[in-house]
Order: sequence, then C-alpha cells, then structure tokens
Amino acid sequence: MTTERDDRELFSHWAIVTTGASCSIHAGACPSGVWGPYPLREAEYVVTTIAPSHNPHVVPFWTRGVGPGDHGRTATDSDPATTAGEDAKIISLQSDTRKRRR
Repeated sequence: MTTERDDRELFSHWAIVTTGASCSIHAGACPSGVWGPYPLREAEYVVTTIAPSHNPHVVPFWTRGVGPGDHGRTATDSDPATTAGEDAKIISLQSDTRKRRR
C-alpha cells in the first residue's frame, strides 16, 4: 500500500483545479478551471492565494491523451504528440456555448 507521500513522488508536475456548484452532469461539484503545470511546492503555495470559495485543490498534472497510469509524464516531456504551447496555461473547463443552469 502506498502513502500519500509515495503518491506525490510519482508525479513531477501538478495542477490546481477550481470547482463550482453542481453542473447537473454528475454528483458533486464541477471543475471550473485548471492552472498548471507547477512543481509541487509552487502548486501548494499558489493554491493558498486562491479564494476558498473557488474550492482550489492540487492534483497531478498530465496532458490530453496521457492519463494517471502514465505517472510523471507532463507537457514538458519530449513527446512528439505534445507541444510547447501546452505549458503553463489556464484551461477553461466551461464551454462558452453551454448555458449554466441557475
């Protein structure tokens, strides 16, 4: 069995995810934004600067097509399917065309 510390050592880059109210797609809060990648210490600091009302939390970072089973792979790895343009950006998870229910 691995500990939380062991899990943290499996990843080299981290992201900050903020969540909003339920979006009626699934149970619980829905992601509203993702920031990253960051080294772990920087992510842990940056998350403290985001208002608690946004429910920020630090999660392992990986690019599209690379999942949590590929530990440690990030947008900065030398992978021909990954471009430098994927580094350190804000990714909006809310579609502009989808209207939010009130």
